[in-house]
Amino acid sequence: MSLESVKAHFKQWNREQDVMEFDISSATVAFGLKQELDVSMKRFRTVFPACGSTNSAIELSTSELFEYSFAKEWVDVCKGWEEAAEQKAGFAQFDSK
Repeated sequence: MSLESVKAHFKQWNREQDVMEFDISSATVAFGLKQELDVSMKRFRTVFPACGSTNSAIELSTSELFEYSFAKEWVDVCKGWEEAAEQKAGFAQFDSK
């Protein structure tokens, strides 16, 4: 999907102006292809999926990502992220004492 077609996709939510372009490369998300999203992303307040080119992104909440990507469902395919998040939270708690 090209950058222009991603902007056209976001136009239905009046968000095409929120697509950002950078000097560096990032991963891409196929907006509009009815995909599954991993539940591990729900731990973030916002995410920055790429938008049709290797140097574009948009900041979205996970609920916006689900809606705008026409995702079918949340799935649990990533392994180890919960343990890593718990360990990080434990270190943060230890550091604050």
